[in-house]
Amino acid sequence: MGTRQFLVVDVAGGYVGLNSLAEVRAILRVGRVPVVVDLDAALAGFKAKVGTDYSRTFTLAEVAAIAGVSRSTAFYWADEGLLYPSVLPCRGSGHVRLWSYQDAFMAGVTGALSRQAVPVKVLRQITNALVEARQRKVERSGKVKSEQAAVAV
Repeated sequence: MGTRQFLVVDVAGGYVGLNSLAEVRAILRVGRVPVVVDLDAALAGFKAKVGTDYSRTFTLAEVAAIAGVSRSTAFYWADEGLLYPSVLPCRGSGHVRLWSYQDAFMAGVTGALSRQAVPVKVLRQITNALVEARQRKVERSGKVKSEQAAVAV
């Protein structure tokens, strides 16, 4: 099992990053008061709320409810790139967008940060950081699988 990850947002200092608990403690020791989200605890709460069917897809209305925002705010965030419907992106007016389980979880984190007065510009940085972290994890797991396959041959 890996190290617990915390999303740290220091709006005043312009910092957004994924950090370990030790790194969070070091940030707090220097006197900064960032917004800190325990991603493991957030995911556990999300699973308790929506279940663990990872293949489930979510509509705009469901994503808005998870984020705790109105449908119009969720629509705006989707247009701004804060919420990306990776299952079925928008293809024009009147088309349905569908979000994956991970997309919906990220919407919940975005909504929680928004309620803590984190500006949209910073929310965009956070979304980008989470997407990059997810891509790195997928790349690492793909590398491990390809190495395992090479060993098995």
